[in-house]
Amino acid sequence: QLSRELTQNTLSDLFILTNAQGNQLVQLIQGQVQEFPLTGFTPIVRAIKRKSSADVWSNGHAVFRCAATPIIVGAELLGTVSIGFQINETEINSIRSMTNSEVILLVGDVSLVTTSSEDWNDELDGWIRTDIKNYYNEHLSFPEVIRITTNAGLFEALVCRLDMEPSTGEAQIAFLFLKPIDKEVQKALEPVMESFIILSIIVLVVTAIIGFLISKGITRPIAALVQGTAEVSQGNYDFKIEVGSGEELKFLAKKFEEMSSSLKE
Repeated sequence: QLSRELTQNTLSDLFILTNAQGNQLVQLIQGQVQEFPLTGFTPIVRAIKRKSSADVWSNGHAVFRCAATPIIVGAELLGTVSIGFQINETEINSIRSMTNSEVILLVGDVSLVTTSSEDWNDELDGWIRTDIKNYYNEHLSFPEVIRITTNAGLFEALVCRLDMEPSTGEAQIAFLFLKPIDKEVQKALEPVMESFIILSIIVLVVTAIIGFLISKGITRPIAALVQGTAEVSQGNYDFKIEVGSGEELKFLAKKFEEMSSSLKE
């Protein structure tokens, strides 16, 4: 009962109490008593050595951020207490938003939580099963960007180990960050394409306006000349043609008036 109350008060998902030898006394996951092997739980190993520590740990079904501390009364070590918080889908989605990448939580060659689409999962799972072990031994502080080629596309990826000191034989815990290269290229080109479309529309509109003004400036004087021709053919030799601009058109209108005057005489 006390362990459950401590779990509720700390809002933790994992609670473990051991004796001084590291033997489990109480184990709770999500407030429920569960027995599971603590193989690879290095924080407890350190706590038995009277050192508080933190690390990540997995029971094979979930990954927990854990902290363990020794219980010491006077000079005597009575045991250890550990609490843990599960790395859940909500946290993974938050990491995805912060990194702008697809995120996969791995335990060994198994994907526990993923934000990638279902279309990619089968192909990525195949790569993880066959190739991920080659990258677990990279230096933890300086992970390198790697390129993954699958039938689902080409990805740039980063393997980030979470477990600081994994036990021998235990599955490593890591985040796999993914960026689809095709998607990134398309995303980079989107602003260029948008600017090109906007510029094309502006050029089209300006060209249409200029063309309209030019055509209007040409067709109006020509229409006036046509009307003058019709008037003269009907015997109206006094008809005057008004032309607003254009030296050539003014010259043509002047010659037309001279022709009308000659016919009238």
